Amino acid sequence: MRLLLPTLALTMQSKDTITFHALHEISLKDMKAVERLKPRSEILNLAATTGQLAAHFKDGDTVTDSEDKERLEETMGKLLIGLVRAARVCSLDLCRCIKAKIALNAKKYPVELCKGKAGKYTTYSNETGITKTAGQSTVKDVFDATNDTTDDTVENISAMVSHFVHERNWSQFHTPRNLCLALIGELGELCELFQWAGDNGEGGSSFGLHGWTEDEVDKVGQELADVSIYLLRLASESDVDIGKAAMRVAENSC
Repeated sequence: MRLLLPTLALTMQSKDTITFHALHEISLKDMKAVERLKPRSEILNLAATTGQLAAHFKDGDTVTDSEDKERLEETMGKLLIGLVRAARVCSLDLCRCIKAKIALNAKKYPVELCKGKAGKYTTYSNETGITKTAGQSTVKDVFDATNDTTDDTVENISAMVSHFVHERNWSQFHTPRNLCLALIGELGELCELFQWAGDNGEGGSSFGLHGWTEDEVDKVGQELADVSIYLLRLASESDVDIGKAAMRVAENSC
């Protein structure tokens, strides 16, 4: 699998800029403890935090109370840290997975075909050649475009996601409750990949997806990216600086 995590370095571009590598560094300080973690346990942790996130939007799109807003920021930060950890335990780089999925999505949803529309990518299969069984991998062509890590800040990746959305005029569909439900749906697809893997042997062993094929690991990376993309959008629509929120959560848990 080519989407392996490189040597980590604390790459803060400025005092107020949070990079994905910085989140990796601070959330994974105790590597011995990390290496004992099981992928399925981390996926279940994501599900638990997502339940907390959903509770914030059960009554509406807007969180206005200052204390509720602080709790929302903490929950979003906790979920992003959880995604970073889950990716690391699966021997994946979350930021690279996100960038690869954005690039793949650009092929699946050409602007000229889907602007202002909410159809599935299969609607455009005749034009794109991408179907449920073909053209879905991020291992080869798409990954080759993700090697530049100079702009891997949470802010920049969020901006990439927002640009993708605005370019297609999809903001009209992106209410917080819609985004939260979409995130939950993507997490369900991630869970589906692990549900029968077991906690021992293939898929359940500590640290890494031992015994999984390259394509299976690629699917895990894509689903982690999908959850992350909706989380970044939800944070943007909720006016939450999720990079700083995640850093606070990581620092407080150390």
